[in-house]
Amino acid sequence: MAVPLALEFLSCGDTALCVQFGEVVDRDLCLRVVELKEAVSRAALPGVVETVPTYRSLLVHYNPLQTSAEELKDALAGLVEGGSNVEREVKRWLMPLCCDSEFAWDLADLSTQLQRSELEIRQILFDTELFIYMIGFTMGLLYFGDLPQFQQVSRRTSPRTKLAAGSVAVAQGSGVIYPVESPGGWNVIGNTAAPLFDVRRDPPSLFTPGDTIRFQAVGRVEHERIAEAVARGEYELQWEAGK
Repeated sequence: MAVPLALEFLSCGDTALCVQFGEVVDRDLCLRVVELKEAVSRAALPGVVETVPTYRSLLVHYNPLQTSAEELKDALAGLVEGGSNVEREVKRWLMPLCCDSEFAWDLADLSTQLQRSELEIRQILFDTELFIYMIGFTMGLLYFGDLPQFQQVSRRTSPRTKLAAGSVAVAQGSGVIYPVESPGGWNVIGNTAAPLFDVRRDPPSLFTPGDTIRFQAVGRVEHERIAEAVARGEYELQWEAGK
């Protein structure tokens, strides 16, 4: 949906400035964030240390000995104006997903909540090109959307203390993929053996906000084969050019 731009510059202490594009979760707003991040990187603005993209804003860390908040604000405002001219490579990641019962812990509950069969729920996941909004919270944790069919699905009232690495979970029209073993309160519907985060890689995370995912159904045997190839360092997640 087209959302009017409501640009705000918010001070975050004396070493960071937040550029906020709106107050809703929307693909177009997120793309504006991604475009600005790319524009800042290319402009090599004096004093900029790091940029952190979120659903609706870009946090810009800067060195106050090299630039001021006002100087940075003026520079960022100029980049926002020309942001739509920024071109970047968009990747559509082809991610294996196993929804066997031992991995899809909450699929039966979702089926009851949504009054859809488990097969229908799986098909939604495999038929939808999912947009990557943000990477964060834990190392390489990936937030994706858009799944309006799952909008009424709430998070679990009792979060689990331990979810396996690769767990794919949904809630409130969005989804996450846990790159490492961690607690979590989302509804688990499957598991991917694909590597999501590796400190030996540069950058450690494969994914970039603005990329997309297409889940590809795999059975238990193929899931195990991929996991073994990952452990040997012989597996590379496939992707194709996106729009």
